[in-house]
Amino acid sequence: MWKIANGTLEGTISRPEIAVKPKAAEILRSLRKLVERLGPEISLQRFTRETGISTTKVFAHWQSWSHLRRYAGLKRRAPMPKIYTDEELLREMNRVCGEINHYPTRSEFDRLARLKWQTLERRFGPKEQIIRVYREWLHPHQAGLSKPESEGIAEAKDGSRIEVPEFLRGCPLDHEPTMIPGLFLPVFTSPTTSKEQPGSPGRGLQGHTSKGGLVSAVPEDERPRPGPVGQSQPPVDREPRRGGYGRGEFFLTPEERQQLLKLLREHEAKKAVEEGLAES
Repeated sequence: MWKIANGTLEGTISRPEIAVKPKAAEILRSLRKLVERLGPEISLQRFTRETGISTTKVFAHWQSWSHLRRYAGLKRRAPMPKIYTDEELLREMNRVCGEINHYPTRSEFDRLARLKWQTLERRFGPKEQIIRVYREWLHPHQAGLSKPESEGIAEAKDGSRIEVPEFLRGCPLDHEPTMIPGLFLPVFTSPTTSKEQPGSPGRGLQGHTSKGGLVSAVPEDERPRPGPVGQSQPPVDREPRRGGYGRGEFFLTPEERQQLLKLLREHEAKKAVEEGLAES
């Protein structure tokens, strides 16, 4: 409550009474009257426009606009929510991809990023769409990596530096990475391609290894139905990976996965030898 005593305005704001000087009290009364007419969401610009009291006069008698609002009994104004640009969202996606060296799961992104995965979904759509937009944004930077010594660093339009995640370096836009460095599998373009072209051999995933070998796979809906699986045979994992690399791996048979694992072991063995030579 506020009251006038000895020419000054006194009030209680969850603390002992505080005396306000006459000129400051005049500004305070003007604010309270304006709040009664327009409501509590009053900005300093609106206050000076409606009352004719200059900002110079306000700050001559009050520490700050927030200080004046607080003495008027008004709540602190809620901060405006951060509105990210597409560039800021995709840069954050790129930073997280570079940190973990694969596409992040929702939980990984929420844990490592400065914003939530839900923000990406609201802007770009589901995960497949997020990855598509991200790859299209990153592609011009990938195209600029012509020298190995650049170590995956490209320059953005604004002059800043964009680091291409290691698992995406050299990956064409219409391909997805795999767990094998340097092996990329094409992305299916349309689920109706084989129906429109019944004579075609079908759509397949193909990737070239560093030794020139070809790894390929056919979508599950175009494969001949397999026979009964014996107990000695490992079951086929039909669950797609939630994080990791690309959609191409979803369609690999157990035999094809064994080929990929073999290539991965060869890569790890070669890397271990190189690290051992470097240490010696």
